[in-house]
Amino acid sequence: MGANAAARNFYLRIKGQVEKEVARTGFEGMHIFRPSIILGERPEFRLGEKIGAAIMFGIRFLLQGKLKKYRGIAADTIADAMRHIAKQQIRGTHIYESDEIQAIADNAAAS
Repeated sequence: MGANAAARNFYLRIKGQVEKEVARTGFEGMHIFRPSIILGERPEFRLGEKIGAAIMFGIRFLLQGKLKKYRGIAADTIADAMRHIAKQQIRGTHIYESDEIQAIADNAAAS
């Protein structure tokens, strides 16, 4: 989340610049997934991510409405949404944040 080619934060600025460059390739369909904190197991230990995931889990009930996009999301859920979108062959540029990614995965599982 927060990718912006003009951001002051180096990480967010690089992500935004990469998105702009990918958009210049001219693909008929471009789908950018911007999840919040990604939940799931990793082979390496990252203390900051573990703390962030615990905090996200604890405040999940507070993240409603417009704040829902800040909820942590499982890596498997992101993958499910990506697979579903890839099969649709939708043209144009589309950006999906965590709440939309979750909804896509939920709808794909229900169908």
